[in-house]
Amino acid sequence: MRRARLANWPWFPAITLMVAIFVLSSVPGPRVGQAFAPLTRVRAAPAIRMPMRQQPLLTIPWPKVGHIIGYAGLACACLYGLRRDRRRRLLRVLLGGQPRAWRVQVLALLLATSYAGSDEFHQRFTPGRSAAAADVALDAAAAVAGVSLWALVAAARSRMAANPKTRRG
Repeated sequence: MRRARLANWPWFPAITLMVAIFVLSSVPGPRVGQAFAPLTRVRAAPAIRMPMRQQPLLTIPWPKVGHIIGYAGLACACLYGLRRDRRRRLLRVLLGGQPRAWRVQVLALLLATSYAGSDEFHQRFTPGRSAAAADVALDAAAAVAGVSLWALVAAARSRMAANPKTRRG
């Protein structure tokens, strides 16, 4: 009996990230703050005396950082799934034939941004959470950043492969 390999499941990373995002967005509002509390506490070293109520110079909005990482990763995972799917069913249905690279990237952005919108809609029904268009915009910007980084790395790899001086060996 043949075992299924991960290479035969190109959508596994995207589906895994979608499930993780769904689970994290199902956490009620007050618990989200509690989950990130250890990351946001600032503790002074014993030798340095700081007033107890002094605010840190930089406050990092960890939930927003999570949005950026999650949706940049989701856009890259969608791009991976679109490019690695052997049958290319979704590409043929949505774009027709063999699409150009930029069309595949735009489709990955649309998939990630659509999921961001559906996730915000889901958060409307989670106690203590709310839907915000600003979060969808942040998620879309993160998806653009992720796909742009993918394109830059792919271009650098193809340049290295084309230049015999940079080849290993």
